[in-house]
Parts: sequence; structure tokens; C-alpha cells
Amino acid sequence: MLKDYFEVPNKPAIKSGNVLSCDFTDHETFIPQPLDFTRNTLATYVDCNGLIKVSGVTNTNLSPPEDFATDFNSNPVSGTAVNNPDGTITFTNSTSNGANVNLSNRNITVGKTYQIKFTISNYVQGNFRMSVGNQTTASVTTGNGTYIFYVTYNSGNSSNYFYTGNSTFTVSDISVKEVDLNIPRIDYLTEIGKAKELQKPSLLLEPQSTNLFPTSNDVAATAATKINNQIISPEGLKNAALYVENTATASHGAIRSGMFPAAGATTYTLSVFAKAKERHLLRLNLYADGASNLTDNFDLINGTVSDANSTIEDFGNGWYRCSTTKTFANGGGYNFAAVYMGKSTNTYYYEGDGTSGLYLFGFQVEQQGHATSYIPTSGSTVTRNLEQAIDAGSIPVFNGEEGTFYGEFASLGKTGTTRRMSVSDGSNINRATITISSGNPDRINFLYKAGGSNQFTNSLPTSVDTTNMNKVAFTWKQGEYRVVYNGQQDATGSITTLATVPFREFGFTRNGVADRFYARVREIKIFRRALTLEELKELTNNIV
Repeated sequence: MLKDYFEVPNKPAIKSGNVLSCDFTDHETFIPQPLDFTRNTLATYVDCNGLIKVSGVTNTNLSPPEDFATDFNSNPVSGTAVNNPDGTITFTNSTSNGANVNLSNRNITVGKTYQIKFTISNYVQGNFRMSVGNQTTASVTTGNGTYIFYVTYNSGNSSNYFYTGNSTFTVSDISVKEVDLNIPRIDYLTEIGKAKELQKPSLLLEPQSTNLFPTSNDVAATAATKINNQIISPEGLKNAALYVENTATASHGAIRSGMFPAAGATTYTLSVFAKAKERHLLRLNLYADGASNLTDNFDLINGTVSDANSTIEDFGNGWYRCSTTKTFANGGGYNFAAVYMGKSTNTYYYEGDGTSGLYLFGFQVEQQGHATSYIPTSGSTVTRNLEQAIDAGSIPVFNGEEGTFYGEFASLGKTGTTRRMSVSDGSNINRATITISSGNPDRINFLYKAGGSNQFTNSLPTSVDTTNMNKVAFTWKQGEYRVVYNGQQDATGSITTLATVPFREFGFTRNGVADRFYARVREIKIFRRALTLEELKELTNNIV
């Protein structure tokens, strides 16, 4: 097949500030066509090893452990702190403000976001926190484990400090790393468990969302005991908690009240990562006005769920992300989300044995119709901004009078919105568009518009599940259009009018600002010619 197309590949074509797309205008030339990308907030993705990571964390540690001095800016109130040769710091009955590293000569910048990471071991008592300038992490009082926080340096001394209070433990692996908030996310969630050479990751584009749990990995137990930092979580750190049922006759698990404001006809999604121990059954409840609105049951051994409003995703190593969605018809009263462990199928109210339990990690409540990527919180709600990728290409790259628009993508779930990606003249008047429409069910639609009038529109059958990876394409040229999906033709017909103004840009939106396209995108290609039916079938063949 001729390489005469514009393309948005999924790896490794990213760099700071944009997604690198490309254009093969002949058989030899590769011309990068960057998509302008913005988000300006932290965001997580799943890497090729199936672990949750924060996008854009640099490799350079601005504050390595060996830089810490043994003296203090303020006199210790009591106890000692020893900077060991191996880079660890041992605290014994210490209450102090520790002086450490001057970061001003390491390009620390006002307005930049930084990751603070450290490990606590040999914990006996006390607390530990760190700062960059005037931005301080939450205090750690939960014992041994690796902890990660994110702060934005706004003002104050451009140094990194530690603080302790009546503390006896060892701190190691201290790092401060800058985070680029506008690195696009290449996500491997759909590839977990596959051999590396078979993985086909996706460009992840998501809408704005807020995690309404203020402490996503520190949620109190009810009729149970929470034991922190017991096993490796989906983050790859030993920071997942074990919830052990007590001996009461009750619903055993984790609960957080007053979590979200219930307004009329407002949709919320509750999600949590769970792994079986002695207990392998889980129930997620969303409550409004004091009444249970949803009780969905999850099986953490078989990876199944009881209700169509819920999903369960396999994150490997026995971990599943369980989520459930509910639209509340009324507001007022008290509202909360709850997670319970079950003793047997559909039995969540029982006399506990005091020793059995399961592992939980990463609680999230969002005002969304589906669970989005994990948003960590550590003391307040956190918002991830929408992602925008637009303005790729130029007039010589595209052909408005003849072409083929191909995409392989999966929607993120029902969003209640219309999502479009287009190649156009920069306006709404002349464009070729692929759409995920909002409906029951959502559908994939196609449109070619010239001179402000629709020259053809088409919708794929309702049997095509938009949440699956589908390969779709359509063509336009004088007298003919054609639509194919997953190796088969859906429609063909006649076009009488073609765009007279050249197409000049591609973006994951309708005309640069409207109907942003949120999905997992494996590949986009826009050819300068209309492919034949045989070529289209080959291009969209969805056989793995």
C-alpha cells in the first residue's frame, strides 16, 4: 500500500507539548506534523508493564539522598538525625526541621510541579513530611512504605526541607523530580498481559474530571481494621492496604461519608482497585438521600460483575479495578460511597471471623458516566484537566477534493457528549469528520461537508460496540463516497459537491474548539486519495 498519508502513530511519537504525527507525501519523505497538546495538570497512565504512572515525570533527581546535610537550620527540639553513608537518614526520637538541599542552582522554577518521593522503613513512631519552598506534603504517620506527593512551587525559599515529629524510623530513596504537565499519555491498559512485541498502546485523551475522595489511598475502615502498606499496588509500590473484618455482624469494608454533592439527575461513578485475599467478593454502593441507590457485586477471582451499570478491568497480578455508575434523580440528604467485602455470593452482612480480608487501593468518585484514569489525592480533591490535541498539518498535507480518513480507536464509555475528530479548512464549512455520537447506544458516524452543506452522512450499525477497538474508514472523491469498518463495507453512494477551500489541519475536535474527541486512539491516517474497496478492507481488517 502506498505511503501517501498523514498519520498519528501511537508510539513512540510524543515529545513535550505535542504529539508527533507524520505525513508521507511520497515514498521516501517523512515529514513530522506536530499536534499541539495541552492539559496543564497531572495525569496517570498505564505503562507497558501494567503499572500506573504519572505522565511527564523527568529522570533527573534534583534532591538525591546523599545531598542531605547532617546539620539543621533550626536546632533540634530533641533526639537525633544521622545522615548515613548509604544515603539514608536515621531518626531517633527526633523533632526537628532538617536543612537539606538548595535547589535554586538546579533550575527549580516558580509555577512548576514537582514529584516528592521517599521510603520509610524501621518505623516505630512519629511523622515525616517534606517541602519544596513553601509547598509542604501531607504528614506521613502510617508506617513503612514508599510515599509520593506532588507540589507546585509558588514562592518561598527554593530549598527542600524535611520535618519530623517525635520520630523514630529511617528515610531513604528521597527524590524531587520536575513534572511536565503537558506530556501526552501513551497508555497500555488494553495491552496488560500481552507480550511486549504484541502490544498496541493508545494515545489516551480524556475529559476533565475530579476525584472527590480527598485521600484516595487512605480511606477509613468500618466494622474492619485497615492495615497500611501490605502489598504491591497497581502503582508498583508497597502501598496497598489490607482491610480485615472484625467479629461484628455487619457490613465489613471501607466507607467515606459526605463524599459528593447530589444534585437532581446528576451522574456519579465510584471506582476502587481490589485484590482477593481470604475474601474475594466485593460490593460498591452509592448512596443519596440516605438510601442505597446501587448495590453491584464483583467477583475478584473470576473477574465478573453482576450489573450492566458496572465494569471490572483486569490490571494483572490479581488486581481488578471495579467501578459502578448511577444517576441520582433527587438532591439533598446525606450522600456517600461505600465499599464492602463479601463472605459468600450476595452476602455482605455477616458475622466476621476477625482475620479474613481483602486488599483495596485507589478510591475514586467522579461526576462522570464512567471511571476515568486514576487521579491520586492526598488531602484534598484533585482535578485533571481536559486534554486537547489540535492543529496538525498544513495545506500541502491534505486533499479536500479526494481522500481517505482512517481511525482505530475505542470510546471511554458513555459520556453523554458528542466526540469528533476532523480534517478541515479550519472552519465548520469544509470538513471530513469521524464522530462518536451520544445515544443509546453510542454510535460511530461519518460526515463529509463542503460549502457548508453535508454531502454525505453515515452511521455504523448499533451492534458495533464503541468501547471496543474498531477500525473504520471512509473515502470521498468526485461522484463517490464509501464507508467500511472492521474489514467490511457498510455504505457507498454518490457525492456531487467537493470542498473548494483546501483542507489544512487535523485535530481531535470538530473545528478546533467544539466536541473534543475523548477515546483511546491507536492510529489515525488521512490519505490524499480515495483508497479502493480492496485496500479499505485490508486497512480495516480487525482480525488479531
